Amino acid sequence: MTEQQIEKLYELMTKTTELARENIRSLYLGSIGEDNIPFCFKYYRSSKNASVRGDMVKFVIRYSRESELARKLGIEALQDRSNKVRRNGCAVLAYSLRQDMIPYLEVLFESNDELTREKARSAVDAIHQGDIDYFVAPVYNRWTVSQDRVDMPTDDEIDFYVKKNMPSLVKPLEAILGTIYPAKIC
Repeated sequence: MTEQQIEKLYELMTKTTELARENIRSLYLGSIGEDNIPFCFKYYRSSKNASVRGDMVKFVIRYSRESELARKLGIEALQDRSNKVRRNGCAVLAYSLRQDMIPYLEVLFESNDELTREKARSAVDAIHQGDIDYFVAPVYNRWTVSQDRVDMPTDDEIDFYVKKNMPSLVKPLEAILGTIYPAKIC
């Protein structure tokens, strides 16, 4: 996949639903791994839509332990005007488990939004304990971040899934990637 195609996929994500964004990211962009982070940062900064900004932050959570740029996006998200985006920023820093992220989170202890304050405190607890499950306890027994798929789905799997569950994406995806569903020889 070319950088231009990746750019167009991110542009498409800014114009669609949360579910479609997650599908595009996991089905088409999961294979590029950490190379997603600069695109997430760019589209986070350029989007006026809080849902898009929140997803761009959510997409980098899995990289926050290794990537300074992912942590920078998490830190920037803590100052977002949207409560959801700030809470996703807390998740990025919590998942990093890095002590040097605590001062950024402590600023949110004074937030007007009760859930944001709670998420910031939970993130600090997770970092202190060295256990990400403290970020979500007691809601869940364990917290997991879906990792990028090493074994990417086959064209047939993508074909079936998108046609069945996201038919509105077929034409925009084909405009970007060409015919993504090659005709089968019978």
